[in-house]
Amino acid sequence: MLGALGTVWSLMGLADLAQEGHLSRTNFRGELIPTGMGVSFLLGSCLGLLAGLWMGLYQIRDVVLLIAVLFGFGFLGLIDDLWGDDAHRGLRGHLRVALQGRISTGFLKAFYGGLLALVVALSVRGKEGLLMNTLIIALATNALNLLDLRPGRCGKSFLLGSFLLFTIGEARALRLLLPVVGGVLAYLPWDLRRVVMMGDAGANPLGALLGIGIISLEGSVRIFSLLLLIGIHLYSEKYSLSRLIEDNPVLRFLDKLGCD
Repeated sequence: MLGALGTVWSLMGLADLAQEGHLSRTNFRGELIPTGMGVSFLLGSCLGLLAGLWMGLYQIRDVVLLIAVLFGFGFLGLIDDLWGDDAHRGLRGHLRVALQGRISTGFLKAFYGGLLALVVALSVRGKEGLLMNTLIIALATNALNLLDLRPGRCGKSFLLGSFLLFTIGEARALRLLLPVVGGVLAYLPWDLRRVVMMGDAGANPLGALLGIGIISLEGSVRIFSLLLLIGIHLYSEKYSLSRLIEDNPVLRFLDKLGCD
């Protein structure tokens, strides 16, 4: 509840601030909309996590880790939201620019995001399966970013992923996601109405949290998830995920659900 309330309160102030500061981007319809507004549910989620810590629901180590993940990946995403160049998209695009001697914000986000994923993987699972766990977090982080091209798509993907994790994962560990789920639910109507855009500041932390949820699982689920994430990235380098979603009736229905 506190996560949702904190999100709404933050969102109202941040949206006005973004408009006054001209922190807007053009969406798929050509509309100029405040971007980077995922910061709102990061703030709301932190409020919920701290309240849970105060009530004895969470351990301080877990709360510190999640807050670090939210703001670490959120900060890297916000840099790309504010100063990123849309002319260079995809992992190959950023790598090609780097090989030409120019460093894009997307490349910096990928590099430091990879380092952050490594630190988080070590913190969560130690050295066990370190490479696989790091890749899962890093690829999940970018996968949500790849989906953030239509209103509500990234938020709904996070909620669906969280639901799946709750059904097969450890309840004690995954209940840490509840303040974030509450924050995203409060934020989502604004995104669906095209009032604000989540941006990388919101998509990246959500993906990282799903990655953490995945590596908390055992064996075959982690391997399957890694292969799925690799497949998504390879597909997106050559084809359009939006076209894939549009051509599939079930995915199209979910994608349009709640949109104006």
